[in-house]
Parts: sequence; structure tokens; C-alpha cells
Amino acid sequence: MTKDQHIAYWKTEAERNWETALYLKNGKQNVMALFMLHPTLEKLFKARWVKDNIDDFPPRTHALQFLHNQTDLDIPAEEYDYLAVVNQWRIDTR
Repeated sequence: MTKDQHIAYWKTEAERNWETALYLKNGKQNVMALFMLHPTLEKLFKARWVKDNIDDFPPRTHALQFLHNQTDLDIPAEEYDYLAVVNQWRIDTR
């Protein structure tokens, strides 16, 4: 696969997770909808990681802040801190 194909893969998977989150939210399954927010963000960060790094395979981690730190994305501090909250939701809802 080319770098662009790897990026497209992660973005497509993120979109699928987002659609699932919205479906769950519309069904009033709010806890599970929040849970699905994490893999959505994780896969978007992995797409960006592939774009910003030489390798095509991002680290095998679920840590959003770790992934963010290895990209060129610049996000406000409060949004960066929010990534830790989303990570905690993932752990708590398991």
C-alpha cells in the first residue's frame, strides 16, 4: 500500500467509528457513543501520524496524547487536555 492508501484506510475506519458513535447517540446509548469517540479520534491521529512520519505504520497504542505528540498538529491546550479525558472514558467504559 502507498502512504496515501494507508492514510485513506485510517480515515475510512475513523468515519465508520464516527457513524457508529452517532447511531449510538441517536439511540440514547450515550456511554457507548462516548466510548466510540475514542477510536474515532485515535484513527484520525493515526492517519495524521502516517502523513507526518516516514513510516506507514503508526505506533500500536491507544494513547491519544502520545499519538498527537508525534504529529505536526497544533491544537489548543484545553483540547489537548481533553484527550486525556477521552482516554479515561475508554478505560472506564470497558
